[in-house]
Amino acid sequence: MMKKWLSAAFVVWALAGCHSAPTVASESDVAAVTDAVEQFRRANIQPTQAGLSNLLVDELSYGHSGAKVDTKASLISDLISGSVKFTSLTFSDQTIKIVRDAAIVRHRMAADALVDGKPIKVNLLALQVWQKRGTQWKLLARQAVAVPQP
Repeated sequence: MMKKWLSAAFVVWALAGCHSAPTVASESDVAAVTDAVEQFRRANIQPTQAGLSNLLVDELSYGHSGAKVDTKASLISDLISGSVKFTSLTFSDQTIKIVRDAAIVRHRMAADALVDGKPIKVNLLALQVWQKRGTQWKLLARQAVAVPQP
């Protein structure tokens, strides 16, 4: 009887370990995600194929406030070709929450850009989801929405 109880207790203990609470974010992960977000911001202003490709997963889903959704290939193409050209881009009010191998990043995005040669001003709220692959954080998904008017 005692052997069965100990066996059952071990199984419960082992299963509880499989559903443990999320790991606590390390300062180094937060710093690495902050750096990756900054690299991505700069890569939007001065895009290169290698720079962008290194920051984005192949499965990227990149949603714009106007409902367009880019893939990794289409986003890189738009930035490299100049059909979208950022002349300034800032992120502010940024928060980062690490959950295991994912990072949830929220910020306000302000930009001046040319879209197909036409100047636009951008003021958006953005959600980015970064995933740790090996030792590197890469952008997995992004969605932007217009800032609500008061």
